[in-house]
Amino acid sequence: MNRLNQLVYVRFAPGDLICEEGQMPVYLDEIRNEKFRITADLRNIDQQSASASWDANARALRQYQMQTVAMLDVLQLFRQQAAKSLHVFYGEVSCVLLDILIALEQHFPEYLARDIYMPEAYARHVVTQLEPRVRALEKQLLDKKADRELVRLIFAPLRQPAGQLTFGTIMYYRRLVQDLQTQQPLRHMTVNERIHHILYAYNFNSPELFRYTTRMLRRKVSQLRTLQEKKALLIWYGKELKNMPANEYALHHGKGSIRGQLQEWIKEEKLFLHTLFTTWSS
Repeated sequence: MNRLNQLVYVRFAPGDLICEEGQMPVYLDEIRNEKFRITADLRNIDQQSASASWDANARALRQYQMQTVAMLDVLQLFRQQAAKSLHVFYGEVSCVLLDILIALEQHFPEYLARDIYMPEAYARHVVTQLEPRVRALEKQLLDKKADRELVRLIFAPLRQPAGQLTFGTIMYYRRLVQDLQTQQPLRHMTVNERIHHILYAYNFNSPELFRYTTRMLRRKVSQLRTLQEKKALLIWYGKELKNMPANEYALHHGKGSIRGQLQEWIKEEKLFLHTLFTTWSS
């Protein structure tokens, strides 16, 4: 990608480009030719993936990913600083680079770095693609009488400003949406309980879900009269959390487990209730 980097960082700065407007069609053709060359490189990596090590493939593909993301971020900055006469050119170059990211995500998702923030233009693209499925899922869950606030908080991280979405966040939501769409109704679970079950399995470690769940548990506990009943309910929820299956996914990597956070809260809440009732009794 050396030639691409040279073009973007050296030739496409607004001050330099405005002096070479006649060269822009030539530059655009060169950018497209570089994309074709990179596409051929990616095809070779795909064909040789069985014989190459996973680490070697990951290093090569992540280099393409990170350099393409950096160039798109720079192009967005250039566009903000440039005269309007250059905006179309910057948009056309960005579209070519977006094609590279699309190819990487479609064919090599398991190799990509998940903690890299998506360029704003690419984040808009993937969210726009995902939005019809999200809206259909929201309607499906609400039609089944799912709690509206619970449904809202599931998709709140996806609808944050585009520049704050990582590749991992989008990969996570694609899997989560599919699982929520295909969930099978269970006789012993309400729709809200089934949603919670899936969110815990996917480690939906959102602060909003933590606050929502603890409010729900406090409300249930407050409806019981005796300390034994309150503690028994919390113990039951703790056991349920402990025994739930989990997969390797997480909404926020490195931010802990939502089940672990709730189990810790349950321990503290039991201690608080015990102390409170003991004080009242003395």
